Amino acid sequence: MNLHPVFVHFPIALLTIYAIFECLRFKKLMQWEPWFYIKGSLVILGFLSAIATYVSGDAIEHEFAVTASLSRLIDVHSSFAMATVIVFGLIAAAYAVVWTKWKPLEALAKRLLSAYLAIPLALIGLVLVTVTGALGGAIAFGPDVDPLVTFVSRAFGF
Repeated sequence: MNLHPVFVHFPIALLTIYAIFECLRFKKLMQWEPWFYIKGSLVILGFLSAIATYVSGDAIEHEFAVTASLSRLIDVHSSFAMATVIVFGLIAAAYAVVWTKWKPLEALAKRLLSAYLAIPLALIGLVLVTVTGALGGAIAFGPDVDPLVTFVSRAFGF
């Protein structure tokens, strides 16, 4: 049973919202205590759903009638998906460490969540999830399904 299409929209939504929220560094928001937990919840849930999405995608990879070009497209999509999981997993782990006040890594996690690291990582993650989604769209619907998918597909030579 192909559950990948069921799972795929959760990390896209959760991680996109998280990345936008991470970039909103208004003083009033940053002082609002729940803001940290809202962002942390989004990235942790997004990361967990990204793992489920990656595993379900990996499980159906062999179900496609694969040509050489499609095989390469699937491999690139899978690589971007793994990079997405890694980047957001790092951020999610930092939130979890600070949230639980785990002393051995708390200082490092707080440094990772500072604006000069968290914002670039969130933006890199947003680019990764966008490219992953566009490549997934090219696999499922073809490279000309919409302008973004067409742009990304052509950028990677598909």
